[in-house]
Amino acid sequence: PFDGMNETGLAIGMAAVPSGNMKTDPQKQTIDELGVMREVLDHAGTVDEAIAILKSYNIDMGNVPLHYLVASRVGDSALIEFHKGKMAVLRNAEPWQVATNFLVTSVDERTAGQCRRYDIVSLGLEEVKGKLTIEEAMELLAQVSQDSPDDNADTQWSVVYDMTGSEVNIIL
Repeated sequence: PFDGMNETGLAIGMAAVPSGNMKTDPQKQTIDELGVMREVLDHAGTVDEAIAILKSYNIDMGNVPLHYLVASRVGDSALIEFHKGKMAVLRNAEPWQVATNFLVTSVDERTAGQCRRYDIVSLGLEEVKGKLTIEEAMELLAQVSQDSPDDNADTQWSVVYDMTGSEVNIIL
């Protein structure tokens, strides 16, 4: 897995999305889509600091465009997406935030009905106001795990971060 959490309780995860390139700024250094995650984990302690790091680079998405979900121990989070040449930062409105392989900025205000997996996780979190045990969170992720004939579309891992306990729970 490429996702991670640092000593401050800041976590970053990524998911492949259908598109997501940014315009290149010649004043910025270019870094690959996974290398920028390492920069965030090494140098950010807050969601704002993580966003600043992501904004400071040209991110080369290679063959698989990504979006990032960054969250902190204090409950801040942001979904960072790259759409139509721009970086979009979507902050959490609730004590939780959802990201799947669905580019939220590709639709208008309404996300419901756009991605089955996104809807299942959103409704599951809404029902419990975002409060799940590690086991319940893993069960919710199991409900949206993908197993398809195309190996590239399979769920490769699921991870739940206990940011207050500094534990990473992963299933491969």
